[in-house]
Amino acid sequence: MKRKAESSLNQKAKQPARKANHKEITEKINRLGKEILNENKLNNIIEIQDFCQSEIPQVCYSAISTLELVYSKLLAKGMMNKNQSEPKQKIATWLRENRLLFYESLAVNLTNGDLRIQVTCFEKMVKIVKEASESVDEFQTNLYSILVDKLVDLELNDTIATNIITTLNSYDDLRKSMEEGCNVSTVYRLLSSLEPHSSDITMICGTELTSFGEKTNQVKVPQVYQKVYSDCWLRFLEFPMTAPIYRGILEILHARIVPNLYDPTKLMDFLVVAYNSGGFVSILALNGLFTLIHKYNLDYPHFYPKLYALFDQNLLHAKYRSRFFRMASLFLSSTYIPSYLVSAFIKRMARISLGAPPAGIIMILPLIYNLFRLHPSSLTLIHREDVDNIKDPYIFEKLDPNESKASESCLWELELLKNHYYPTVSTLAHIFQDSLAKPSYDLEDFLDYSYSNVIPVLT
Repeated sequence: MKRKAESSLNQKAKQPARKANHKEITEKINRLGKEILNENKLNNIIEIQDFCQSEIPQVCYSAISTLELVYSKLLAKGMMNKNQSEPKQKIATWLRENRLLFYESLAVNLTNGDLRIQVTCFEKMVKIVKEASESVDEFQTNLYSILVDKLVDLELNDTIATNIITTLNSYDDLRKSMEEGCNVSTVYRLLSSLEPHSSDITMICGTELTSFGEKTNQVKVPQVYQKVYSDCWLRFLEFPMTAPIYRGILEILHARIVPNLYDPTKLMDFLVVAYNSGGFVSILALNGLFTLIHKYNLDYPHFYPKLYALFDQNLLHAKYRSRFFRMASLFLSSTYIPSYLVSAFIKRMARISLGAPPAGIIMILPLIYNLFRLHPSSLTLIHREDVDNIKDPYIFEKLDPNESKASESCLWELELLKNHYYPTVSTLAHIFQDSLAKPSYDLEDFLDYSYSNVIPVLT
């Protein structure tokens, strides 16, 4: 048995035959196909597969049509069935693997500039899904998802779009799977690409005359657009969605969606659910939720306790840690936060810094320093006397800051960090032994620290 067909489907086939007349090549393809079916020369599949990526439309079309027919006939003969004796089983596995490579090459050719090849590839892919599903009496989602993913990203010609719609309307299961797999990602791409309402709408529509010769209301036009824009987003957020789309929405929500909605407060439930999810999702939901609380006067009493719980060891290794610390600095800067709550945050940050990488500690210590300057009542954490004989009452495991007993504790963690092996950490830890006379730090100077910054200092 020869090798499987080349899996790098984006590479064009090596074709010395390109110089030959395309009729000669198509005749060769037909001959190879007949040899497979009549003489069982299965290795010819590899050669025909190479022609499926030909830059010559006639050759590409001939190879696709021939190879699809070959797989259809072999499947009908039972040569691709899973339950067979050992020698035949190896052949069946080889055929299924190469059919998948052929199927993927059809997906690549959906972007072919030749319309006939595009339409043919779509039809052949649907046929393969249908035949593969019928052979095992189970819809082949793995194959169909390849087609769906490709169609989502295509700018479709009217001809192939009509062909797709006609085909989907012919099969309920295909249409259902397309609706489930395609609609959410397609709508997300459209909605996230839409420009929000602007004053330009007034300029364009405001001077149009009604049937009574009156000018349209220049104020209502943008409001109507904003209402439609809002309804689209709010309905979309009710759909089941993939994790990447969910995260993508949370990343843009506070800056691009909330300011342009007719009633942003309707996002509260969506954001609370995301914020309560934990992990990266909670971090991404922070900005949107905080915006609703402070700009739109919504109340969520669990905001700070949930924020407190997010400070753990995993945070300092997280992809979004810089974003998180930037937001946390903003959230904790309010002078209306009670002293016990600030103390709890400071103590928790100091504790997780003990097991943090240097880049993480370098974010934490300036933030703690700034919080002390903003909230002097928390200075008892570093000015507590007779701490040598006191057992630390702080309970790290308590995720409710009110139950953590942080206000009764002290920051002995800073003493340990003074002797840290990394010089910058040690230097920052020593600033707390002074009278905090230095101005607050610009946290942005410390948020981009990474191992690339740390290693040169250590070498």
